[in-house]
Amino acid sequence: MASVRLLRGIVIETLPNCDNSKRRFIYDEQGLNKRLVSANTSESMKNQTLFSIFMVAALSFVSKASAAPLLLEGGASPATVLELYTSQGCSSCPPAERWLSSFVDEPSLWRDIIPINFHVDYWDYLGWKDPFARAEFSKRQRNYQQLGHTRNVATPGFVVNGKGWNGWFRQKSVPHQPGLVKIDLKAVIDSHRVNVTFDATGKRRARVHVAILGFGIKTPIKHGENRGLELVHDFVVVGYENRLLKGDNGKFSADLRLPTIFPGLSNPERQSIVVWVSEQSDVAPIQVIAGWL
Repeated sequence: MASVRLLRGIVIETLPNCDNSKRRFIYDEQGLNKRLVSANTSESMKNQTLFSIFMVAALSFVSKASAAPLLLEGGASPATVLELYTSQGCSSCPPAERWLSSFVDEPSLWRDIIPINFHVDYWDYLGWKDPFARAEFSKRQRNYQQLGHTRNVATPGFVVNGKGWNGWFRQKSVPHQPGLVKIDLKAVIDSHRVNVTFDATGKRRARVHVAILGFGIKTPIKHGENRGLELVHDFVVVGYENRLLKGDNGKFSADLRLPTIFPGLSNPERQSIVVWVSEQSDVAPIQVIAGWL
């Protein structure tokens, strides 16, 4: 008998038969999912077929091994949250989105700064319906104004740590002053579920939000103010869920479904997840965590 490890978590075992032919099995390191892949290797065509079977099985094992739970948790100090409100129907928005895309390669991404690209729907009447736009994102921007956190509702619109910011129009850098509260926010993403826990002393209710962001998404615009352009989006929200929670002595926990991609959108090749907490009656984030999926 001979056993040889070919790939991480994959072992091939060769056993002799009575007629001097050979049987081959593949299985993982724990001895699970053992599978016969060859009873006789004397014929070349059979070798080719069985090799294909082996590779499919091996890739399946590797895929399962790589699907480990993802843990997200806040750092020593809360990250700065940068929200952009934009629309494919707004001719002033593409420069703002190109600027936002520059953060994709930022070394401190997710640790020190977390950009989120919300597309609003109030420009859809201009002749182009933005596929990423959602009425709830327009409402979110309006809530910021109604609560006194921003002065107006416009695109491109910027919010930093829950407060309106106009520095982009004057080529200013994003301010990184402390603005959020550390509440020991943690999230575990596993098997299409998101388990969130945090401590918020003095809070009886809080709302947890989970968003999936897409990257490198290209859209050719056929009508409206940006007609003829191909727009590229990064950090754009392509899936979103939220839930109102009731705390137990300031401790909160929730088990949510991992957001699905909005209807009509393709599944982006590159994605990240963002989890944040807000008070019951305020859209401004208390703390945010994020990471690549």
